[in-house]
Amino acid sequence: MGSSVSQALPKRIQTVPEMLAWWNQQIPDAEALYHKDKGWWEPLTWREYQERSDSIAAGLISIGITSGDHIAILSQTKLEWILADIAIMSCGAVTVPIYQSNTAEQCEYIIGHSECSAIFLEDQEQLDKLLEIWDSVPHVKKAVVFDRYKCNDFRVIPFQDLEKLAEDLESLLKRRENIRQEDTATIVYTSGTTGPPKGVVLSHGNVVFMARQIATSLKLTPDDLSIAYLPMAHIAERMVGSFIKLASGAQTAFAESMDDLIFNMKEVGPTFHFGTPRVYEKFHSKITSAIDDATRFQKVIFSWAEKAGCREKDLRLQHKPLPLYQLLLHSLLDWMALRKVRDFMGGNLNFLVSGGAPISPEILSWMQNMGLNVFEVYGLTESSGLISVNLADDNRLGSVGKVLPDTEMRLAVDGEILTRGDHVCQGYLGDQEATSELISDDGWLSSGDIGRVDEDGYLWITDRKKDLIITAGGKNVAPQNIENLMKTSRYISQFAVFGDRRKYLVGLLTLDEDEITKFARDSRVIYKDLRDLSQQKAVKNCISKEISRLNGELASYETIKTFHILEEDFDQDKDEITPTLKVKRNVIEKRYGHFIEEMYVSN
Repeated sequence: MGSSVSQALPKRIQTVPEMLAWWNQQIPDAEALYHKDKGWWEPLTWREYQERSDSIAAGLISIGITSGDHIAILSQTKLEWILADIAIMSCGAVTVPIYQSNTAEQCEYIIGHSECSAIFLEDQEQLDKLLEIWDSVPHVKKAVVFDRYKCNDFRVIPFQDLEKLAEDLESLLKRRENIRQEDTATIVYTSGTTGPPKGVVLSHGNVVFMARQIATSLKLTPDDLSIAYLPMAHIAERMVGSFIKLASGAQTAFAESMDDLIFNMKEVGPTFHFGTPRVYEKFHSKITSAIDDATRFQKVIFSWAEKAGCREKDLRLQHKPLPLYQLLLHSLLDWMALRKVRDFMGGNLNFLVSGGAPISPEILSWMQNMGLNVFEVYGLTESSGLISVNLADDNRLGSVGKVLPDTEMRLAVDGEILTRGDHVCQGYLGDQEATSELISDDGWLSSGDIGRVDEDGYLWITDRKKDLIITAGGKNVAPQNIENLMKTSRYISQFAVFGDRRKYLVGLLTLDEDEITKFARDSRVIYKDLRDLSQQKAVKNCISKEISRLNGELASYETIKTFHILEEDFDQDKDEITPTLKVKRNVIEKRYGHFIEEMYVSN
């Protein structure tokens, strides 16, 4: 998998369809996309990418889609997702992505709020959601199903049939020529942690500006490749898996599923990788669990290797060379142990990026010790993706890097991060009041995050402005930092901290099913199911020891004094977490408030 390096994207290109056309002109026969078909990785060249998306776009015109129409995509990340997305924008319409994990009711809200006239669906499961709510969203005239599917409903069209409807390519070309950078490209709905999701309006100019900035900062070329596996309804995966490839000519391979990600990475050998903190936490748990099952000799070797990796990391981040004897020792131990960890992720990674939520510094440091050059970035949907970025050769662990070029950033009096530039969205769909609160008259976007800038210009995120806890003693506590630390325990899946206006902090947590059942097996704990296991004394003692250990890394007023183990994990269907696995703190506090009160009464 690879191609020849070509020249950079010209500045005259200002719309998403123009980016694809550029690479089709420059390297038409180079591979752009890969997907698994009947067990084999099948490539699509830039020419085929253009031809297929054009056929879909022309098919959309033939069924009556007009410029400015809103078209939803309800599917997991796959080749057809990107083809449909580019096709929608190519015919002047607007893409409205929806998380495939959303319930029918959640889909109804987004489809109704954005007044979509058509929708792309992955399969029967997603079509069933539409059929359940279709009477409530009558403005949806057509549904296109990716999977081969026969339906007697005249409103439902198989994806393959839509491509065959392409006849009037001339009309498509005229539509594409009339798209301007100020035109809306996509409406991305927020995850809705504090209320109903808001539709963030992003223009073609927003998308192209951000894609170009990221691709340039990361120094991507057509020889680079990453795997797309997170939901494309999230701006981060859509930017990394699609848009920055259109800005750089780099390649995308589509994972078969989240469960197959590690296997797929070994097959294709990506040169860079994007993940949310949860992805890296799971990877860390997998490796540490495997080490626990290793022989004593293997554990000793790995411990030596990790220490050697830590020394190498510390000097590398300071841009200092390793002394010769340490270099030789590190090389030997790296060959014996650390490279095997990197091989889990394909063995070809130049760097890894973490974003979407704060990541524990402990996880970052551990991965760096393994020789995985991971760094953190920061942004939000309303900023088209990013505001600041660490780089492979300019990385300060714990920070979210320096502000992107051509991007303004300052801190408000209360420490809130404000930003201004071509990356700032056009506002919230149909909500002028919220838009006015988000963007000031002089163009400054309020992030809702509290931060600080150090003497070298690195940005550090303290917490979400609305999540900040003020204890009865007047101490300001950032709950996300504590929650991320607690989730470094492989036994903990989710953790929510509470304690606003209270004397001390308490935590509600859920268990990682794989790791806690392994613990139960090794400890010979007899149980019926996960619910029963969560209440076993041995499990409570195990979690208590984990929290006590992690409390040692916190200030006294930040420590968790007591905790309660919930019997099952937080569930999106119950509105407890967002599709991006962010805890809806207000929902959790309301639903499990009696447990919180019990923790304070009992102490």
